[in-house]
Amino acid sequence: LVLLDVSILERYHSGIRRRVIRQVAEQLRTVDRALSYAETDRLAALIDRHGHTVLRGRVDAWSGIVHGDETLWIEAADAWRGPDLVEVPGEVHIPNRGILRATVGEISGPGSESLNWPKAVLNPPVVVRRWQPGDRIAISRDRIPELIAAQARKVGAGDARGVLVVEDGHEILWAVGVVKAEPPPGPADGPTVKLQWETR
Repeated sequence: LVLLDVSILERYHSGIRRRVIRQVAEQLRTVDRALSYAETDRLAALIDRHGHTVLRGRVDAWSGIVHGDETLWIEAADAWRGPDLVEVPGEVHIPNRGILRATVGEISGPGSESLNWPKAVLNPPVVVRRWQPGDRIAISRDRIPELIAAQARKVGAGDARGVLVVEDGHEILWAVGVVKAEPPPGPADGPTVKLQWETR
């Protein structure tokens, strides 16, 4: 994965921009031969507009806002996107990101790196994947300030693409590190599933 600051690229002539983009893209493992002029031009066009471009089997690229900055995001075509099944109990290793662990019977304290969910109301299968356009997460009215703060941390489509999402067969449970859904009430004495994210 390569992130390029568009504001810096814009300071240079279009030929230099293309050279920089071509050189960084050719470092990705799925680019086994030099990019053609047309391929480089398609990537360079993302400097002037927000959008998404796929060089089939080679590069996936888009431009947007990442942490408040105009950014060109270029990654290998085979970069992990999920979904991966989350066994309970079990763990999922996300390449170059971290580990999502699921255990039963443990309850964690508040925090953005873990989620407690009543096992009785969990609707398998549980999967982890990357955020995609149209994703929504249900929260109560009194947590709207929390969601606004979360959106301030994760601004724009470019940044959101890097967010991991955990969902069951019914709804999104957790945008990892951003915001959690409200779990429905389960049996008072029933077991709880704890999902824990560990960054590598």
